[in-house]
Amino acid sequence: MISGIYICMKNPVLYLLAIISIFFMAHVSAATEPIIVATDASMYPMEFTGAKGELCGFDIDFMRAVASEAGFCVRFKVAPWRDLLPGLEKGEHDAVISSVILTENRQDKYAFSMPYLNAGNCLVVTEGPEKITCLNDMKGKTIGVLKAGSAAFLVRKKRIETRYYDDIGHALDDLEGDIIQGIACNRIMAINSLKQQKEHKPCFRIVDKPLSDKYYGIVVKKANKGLIKGIDCGIEIVRKKGIDKELEKKWFSW
Repeated sequence: MISGIYICMKNPVLYLLAIISIFFMAHVSAATEPIIVATDASMYPMEFTGAKGELCGFDIDFMRAVASEAGFCVRFKVAPWRDLLPGLEKGEHDAVISSVILTENRQDKYAFSMPYLNAGNCLVVTEGPEKITCLNDMKGKTIGVLKAGSAAFLVRKKRIETRYYDDIGHALDDLEGDIIQGIACNRIMAINSLKQQKEHKPCFRIVDKPLSDKYYGIVVKKANKGLIKGIDCGIEIVRKKGIDKELEKKWFSW
């Protein structure tokens, strides 16, 4: 950790965050006692089990980076989604990172880190000479939406013609065939589909501006203020160093 502080001294903000994280983590756990972090490892590319049984994904790499910058160790455990938050209450683990959406009800019961990723709805379009930057640019066109998704309301609100699909795969086929000119859906779902359907990779892009916001956060027990402050400091350092952008490029590019 000393070498990390030496590097941070070149940047006063990073240096201050590093000192703060050490202060908060000093009374959370000893260096030999890792923070137990639970995940359900079932959502590619966020958190999943690799071919050799190892944990992989954006959330896993992000949590490791946060811990490294904040000066504490982590040990992951896999648990079913339904047991993640109840297990936190029972003391079976110290934190949860598993694409957990920040909601008012959850924030009343648990302590959340600052948001680390926006996984709201996005717009998928074809690469081409026409530069689509937002939903308003789709007036006069047709947008595909999933029957079970929440994006349909956003599209209808703009009075844009919609076409409904049971799955994103068929929507991508129609987008490629110009039957529709865009797809409105969950950003992580879009990334997952585009990464797995290699034949579509050169054809499509996700518009930078999100259609809606839905943030993920790391969860700890409400009373564990020292841990959540240490995690927040780690997230701040990760952002200042651009590590989060490197991880997004690694896991969300196709």
